[in-house]
Amino acid sequence: MESLFEGRVKEWLRRLTSGRLRSIFLGTAVTGLVQSSTAVTVMIVGLVEAGTLALPQAFDLIMGANVGTTVTAWIVAAGQLGESLQIPSFSWLPPLMAISGILYKVFGGERCDRQAELLTGLGTLFLGLAWMGQISADQGRVIEIMSIMGQNPLFGILAGILITCIIQSSSAGIGILQMLAMQGQVTLGTGIYVILGQNIGTCITTLAAGMGMGKAAKAATWFHLGFNIIGVAAAVPLAVLVFRLWPDLAARPVDAIGLALFHTIFNLLSVLVVYPCTNASSTHSF
Repeated sequence: MESLFEGRVKEWLRRLTSGRLRSIFLGTAVTGLVQSSTAVTVMIVGLVEAGTLALPQAFDLIMGANVGTTVTAWIVAAGQLGESLQIPSFSWLPPLMAISGILYKVFGGERCDRQAELLTGLGTLFLGLAWMGQISADQGRVIEIMSIMGQNPLFGILAGILITCIIQSSSAGIGILQMLAMQGQVTLGTGIYVILGQNIGTCITTLAAGMGMGKAAKAATWFHLGFNIIGVAAAVPLAVLVFRLWPDLAARPVDAIGLALFHTIFNLLSVLVVYPCTNASSTHSF
């Protein structure tokens, strides 16, 4: 998707940022389209370095990108929703997409390369998530490890950071967590803390992209990290308090829809907390 929309995305980010809320909505929409907050944020940092975007605009776009990254979680959750509504399973669709994309690339010619890669990539992504979730579920220690992490916020957050650093995608990391949740192996406490950690872990790529760039670009990368740390710092005490008042709540199983809902609410509340604290220039007002 990044390859298919690369030129257009940069042009959208450059031109359609005349208002603060518009910038946030644009960051949300573009990330939902590209399916990668990391890719969008790296583009934003590059535009800041080139002088095309001012820092206030970049801050608002980054906040929007954090909200847009929740779209992938809802796509994964749609599979569970379909089961609950007794909609026939479409488990055959991801491998069909992957195979069709490969054939499309081989026989479609150079003009179809990007579309073929998109089709193959999406099919492979969801097929891989299903496989990783199944393999993890088959390991006897997964439930034990998950329950331990759910009892300790620090362990859960560190696990989320580590998973995201390894696979370089918070969306894919949350997708794996959702696959395990569909099999009843994720508790509410574990799900919340791991997702919080994944929100911090997704900043690693952006920080790496900002190395060697100017002060403005580095400021954008540090804002991305600070935005997520502030959100996590605000959420953890509240989660600990709730789980202390209702100890059984943390140990309850959570499903894929619940994880997607928490991920969305967390990112929206993070925007509401940080938005008033960001300074907008006189030429960047809603």
